[in-house]
Amino acid sequence: MKLYTLGTGAPLHYTRATTGFLVEAAGEPLLIDTCGGFELVRRLKALGKTPEGFHHAVLTHRHGDHIGGVMALAIAANPLHLYGSADALQATKDLLTLTYGEAAFNVLEHVQFHPVEAGRAYDIAGYTLEFLEVVHRVPTLAVRLEHAGKVIAFSADTLPCDNAIEVAKHADLYLCDALCARADGASYIPRVKDLQHPIAAEAAQMAKEAGAKALALTHIARYGTAENMLKEAGDIFSGELSVPDDLHCFEL
Repeated sequence: MKLYTLGTGAPLHYTRATTGFLVEAAGEPLLIDTCGGFELVRRLKALGKTPEGFHHAVLTHRHGDHIGGVMALAIAANPLHLYGSADALQATKDLLTLTYGEAAFNVLEHVQFHPVEAGRAYDIAGYTLEFLEVVHRVPTLAVRLEHAGKVIAFSADTLPCDNAIEVAKHADLYLCDALCARADGASYIPRVKDLQHPIAAEAAQMAKEAGAKALALTHIARYGTAENMLKEAGDIFSGELSVPDDLHCFEL
């Protein structure tokens, strides 16, 4: 199984695209969040792929930096299956309607919306996915994906919480939200908390408590530096640790 980081940045990052991941195994490819818009197409092209080949996407919550790429998928992929909370799916439908106007009715004909519930497991595109509710400014679901004995967990956007630990229990790879390190500037920390995200040390503590084998810090703010984040997280988490760039490939 492979996981590609399509976007690893927060919305205002200068070089990183916003959140999106691609999982590939023997089954169909699966997107977990879709970046913030049409940059999804460029990220896929950089991997030698086109949006027409993607028919399944999980949406962790309704913020635009996670659902925006559906604007591209909806006019390229037929059919397109979207999975998420009722809140995230309604926001995505509204986005498509606002973007494409009258043409949205044609676009929506081949988009299927599949609501999922926290605490339940689903078979999606050949993978087993479980969703847990985490703590963010809008309804948000963390994701646990299992395939062929391997586990990938994604915190989505969240404050530190029990479910952000539970979702990553003994995961082979934990993709965890972390905007920055304390060393990146004390003045940023209140803003991070107001936005309801963790910093690197908090992500590392959750990964440690979960017993995850590897931790990848993602959703990096423009003021977050990989050097500081790796040092801060490495003081807590002893497993494999990274701050991956966009288009990085993890092989499990």
